[in-house]
Formats: sequence, C-alpha cells, structure tokens
Amino acid sequence: MVSTVTLPPKELLLLTSFSRLPLFPSLSETLSLCIGNLPELCTLSLPHNLLSGLIQSQIDNIQSLQILEFQGNNFSGHIPYQITYLSYLHFLNLSYNTLSGLTPNTLIGFAKVNTLDCSNNQLSSPIDLHKFDSLNHLKLSNNYFVRAVPSIIGKCSNLRTLLLDGNIFQGSIPLKLGQIHQLRIFDVSRNSITDRIPTQLANCRKLSFVMLTNLADPQSDQNSSFAASGGCGVGEFNAFDRVNLAQNYFTADLPQNMAAACKNFTRI
Repeated sequence: MVSTVTLPPKELLLLTSFSRLPLFPSLSETLSLCIGNLPELCTLSLPHNLLSGLIQSQIDNIQSLQILEFQGNNFSGHIPYQITYLSYLHFLNLSYNTLSGLTPNTLIGFAKVNTLDCSNNQLSSPIDLHKFDSLNHLKLSNNYFVRAVPSIIGKCSNLRTLLLDGNIFQGSIPLKLGQIHQLRIFDVSRNSITDRIPTQLANCRKLSFVMLTNLADPQSDQNSSFAASGGCGVGEFNAFDRVNLAQNYFTADLPQNMAAACKNFTRI
C-alpha cells in the first residue's frame, strides 16, 4: 500500500478547470509552482501531508479560491503576502507547520476571511488588524507574537473565537475586548500578561469559556502586579460556563460574591 504519492507538476497543469482539489494524507515533496495555474479552483485542501518548502507566491493567481487548508504539513519560511490578494478567500488554515518570521501586515482581517488559523507555527510580530466585520474565528496559539494585544481588536464585532495562548504578549488584556458581544471562547493563557482581569469581559454575554492560566513569566518582576488592583473581577462573570485561573500570582482576594456569581459554572 502506497502511503505517499508525489503528484507531478505536468499532471496538475491538466486540471485547470477544477473548482475543488482535496488531497488528504497522500502527498509528499514540495508544493508545485504550477498550483497557480488553476484559476477556477475554489477549494484547495492539502491537510496533514508531508508537503515542505515554501508556500509559493504564485498562489494569488488562484483568484477564485475561497478555502485554503495547508494545516499539518512542513511548510517553512514566511507567509507570502500575495495570499492577501485572494479577495474571495473566507477560510485560511495554516496551522501546524514551521512558518516563521513576520506575518503580512494585512493578513489578519483581510478580504472576506471569517476563519484564520495560524496556530502552532513560529510566527513573530505584533498583531496588526485591518478589516474587522467578517472575522469570526482567530487562532494564533503557540507562536511568538509579541507586544500588547491591540485594543483595536474590540472592533471585531463578530468574533466568536479568540485564541492567543502560548505567545509572548505583554501588558494588559484590552478593556475593549468587552465590546465583542459575540465572543464565546477566549484564551490568552501562557503569556506575559499583567495587571487585573478587566471586568469589561462581563459584557461578553455569550462568552462561556475563558482560559487565563499562567499569565506571567515566572522569572519576571511583573508577576506580583497581576490582578493586584481591585481583585480579579470574576464576580462579574455570571454568564460564564468555564473559567481557568490556575498558575497565576494573584495578590488581591477573590470577590466575596464569587460563589453566587459562579452559579452557571461547570468548571473553575
């Protein structure tokens, strides 16, 4: 039984009228340059193969592309900025590769993308948001993103999932996160976040899962400042289902009304 197959470039060139190309675990080697010669392609799904090398810049020639799934491969190098030229793209999954370097300035929130998953790579840069209305799911876990979580993220009014865990974010959780009323899942654990947990999160009435574990570097002098001012505000979060506050350095007492506020919790 053959477990890996290399599809020669000359064979892909014959598929110029394809609108959907799903190729599940069967491919090896590199992604051919001729992938840009499929202008009618709407779905390019190559997850969990053995593809390696660079994501070719010619990918922007697939102007009809709506779904791009490259997760679980061995792609390396930068994410080509040409991806942001795909005006019909609404689903982009580049997770579980070894992509590195800065992300294109317009990658997050570009075009009609509602799902962007770049988790489990080696990407590094501040988050730079542009368009906001279409973004529903943003997953950037386990990379090297730095600086503060931008307050402008509060303009992503339709955001439902925000996974920022396992990075190098610093500073505070932005107060404007409370403006994302559609938010359901929020994870900023394993960062160098300090200061208190903003009570504005309680405005996210649909938020059910909050992961705030290990929010400061154990070697940092900033550990003692986390939640030092006014407590952690958990007492405001009576709509939440799960909250994880483990492995932190709280310096103020938990709210006295916390038990009453936790009536909807299934796990804390």
